Amino acid sequence: MMTSLRPEPRGFSGRPLIALVFAVGAGILGSYAGSWLHVNDVAASALVMIAVGAVAYLWYRAEKPK
Repeated sequence: MMTSLRPEPRGFSGRPLIALVFAVGAGILGSYAGSWLHVNDVAASALVMIAVGAVAYLWYRAEKPK
């Protein structure tokens, strides 16, 4: 009969694990960066959010279908 043109998902792609590792790593690095730069927790959190947002945007652009 008619078959789908989209390939079937192949199971776990590893993206959730990479996202979790990145989030935990960003939190730990943000803590160290905050103490190293001598900024308060709010500024360190803002820096981490900016970095995570930049990586997420670049990842989105890299995987966006052409």
